[in-house]
Amino acid sequence: LFKLGLDPTLIERLVYFLFFLVSGAGTFFLLSILIKKYSAITDEKIIYLGAFSGSLLYMFNHFTMYMVSIPLGPYHLSYMLLPLALALFIYNLQIRTSPFSILIFLITFLFLLNGNPSNTLSIVFLLIAYLLFFAPQIRKSFANPKLFLIVSFFLVLLLCSYIYLPIIGVRSHIYGKYALTGNFIASFGFNSVRTSFLNLFRLAGLNTWPNYPYYHLYTSNGLFILL
Repeated sequence: LFKLGLDPTLIERLVYFLFFLVSGAGTFFLLSILIKKYSAITDEKIIYLGAFSGSLLYMFNHFTMYMVSIPLGPYHLSYMLLPLALALFIYNLQIRTSPFSILIFLITFLFLLNGNPSNTLSIVFLLIAYLLFFAPQIRKSFANPKLFLIVSFFLVLLLCSYIYLPIIGVRSHIYGKYALTGNFIASFGFNSVRTSFLNLFRLAGLNTWPNYPYYHLYTSNGLFILL
């Protein structure tokens, strides 16, 4: 966007807006599918009300307030695109498989690959877990899950070839070392010790959230305390 001549401030505002819009719309789409597939509720008003409430909670919580307090970048893609990727995955597996739905899933997945590597791997494992856990229901669906999985797998391999072909060519890891395992273990230990169960139940699992301006509002306002 910057190379197209757009103002950097406008780009930042657009990305900020898209972070909430895409994450909320994706959550609404995902919850609508899940409620229709796995609940006895048939009233569309109730279904959409539940999906809307869930999308609001996914958009606006302590974690998103923390995330948007730092410059938006590739790290935010995982949180923003997770609901949409999962929704499109389920849609293609169990509702309807079409060239357009496969294309949208592939575009979403390619954007995910530009995010945090560990988060991307976690999302891939989540998709695989859903596929294995709900395999009996997927086999009975009216969609074409085999076509979707085969086409998506090979197209993702093709479109991501710029990542793994250099590694195969030189037979070594050329992207450098991100961090040591000990650092991750120390980080997990720090967060586990410093984060209370009360904060987790309040969707405030980040141990540094008392340092942010909204901390006093959430801990002193009766409405937010009840929420």
